[in-house]
Amino acid sequence: MEQRHEFDRVTEHCYLGDITARSVYSGYLHRQWAAGGVTLGCYMASVMMKVTMRRYPGRYPISMNTFFVNPGTTAPFIVELETIKASDKGMCTFVVKLKQRRDADSNMNPLDTLNAYYDTKDDYLIKNFAVISLSGTRPERGFSQQRGGLPDDVYKPSPIESLIQLPAQCEGDETLKMYHDITKNDSKLHYAFEFADGRPVDNLAIVYFFDMYADPLGTLMNKNVDFEVTNSWKPTLQYEIQFKRPIKTPIRRAYLSYEVCNVIHGRWDMDGCVYDEQGELLATTRHQLRIIPRKTKQVSASSESKL
Repeated sequence: MEQRHEFDRVTEHCYLGDITARSVYSGYLHRQWAAGGVTLGCYMASVMMKVTMRRYPGRYPISMNTFFVNPGTTAPFIVELETIKASDKGMCTFVVKLKQRRDADSNMNPLDTLNAYYDTKDDYLIKNFAVISLSGTRPERGFSQQRGGLPDDVYKPSPIESLIQLPAQCEGDETLKMYHDITKNDSKLHYAFEFADGRPVDNLAIVYFFDMYADPLGTLMNKNVDFEVTNSWKPTLQYEIQFKRPIKTPIRRAYLSYEVCNVIHGRWDMDGCVYDEQGELLATTRHQLRIIPRKTKQVSASSESKL
């Protein structure tokens, strides 16, 4: 029997049918894949990409631009997929929305009929919104050139034994091994990812990995960052992925490199690249995140010590 990996189990969904030019799918966002009670955005994005790739099997992702509209919660979800451009040979483009009921509860069960959704669709709130493009059926060909070719422009993965394994950020991360590479003396963050249960790394995993990282603001031009900023909440507003070499044969491990370039008006952008074990560029990303200072409890006069 083929092994069922945890990441595949928690991204499962069921096709309900079509409604007004949109295909509708249902599933469940699991508690283990949330942090602080909020479902991981990259987990929801992975569900949306999986729905899209199953629509046209055999094709590979070209790009994904996802916007995190409202926090997700442990509860059933609905995914609506609208085809913007369909082609037998060329690229296909989709608008994908992940929704949950306004009164979503972890005790609810996923819907199993299209009518059940149609009768209650006004009760749903968009949590994630994405535009996704898939490849054509013909192999991509054309001019290729990467930066410079100088030694500093070639990514050299470090031996896994020299990296520091980071603790899990949530229960779902227990299926993920995340390593921090501190051997590179530059202003970037470097990580390696692999699944603890042996699941191969594929294009779907890249969507998940790209939004997993430790606080990168301390790397901003190698300068110290104010403690209030460092200790703030930094939710992702949106991120874009461009797949340069879509993974056609799953690999064991992926290497990621991030750099924070700007922080302006409390919004910061972060550029990233993901590589295979040979240092070949697989995909790039650009994140936009928000800095939200955490509220601190004020000590009332009555509770202050009189000593």
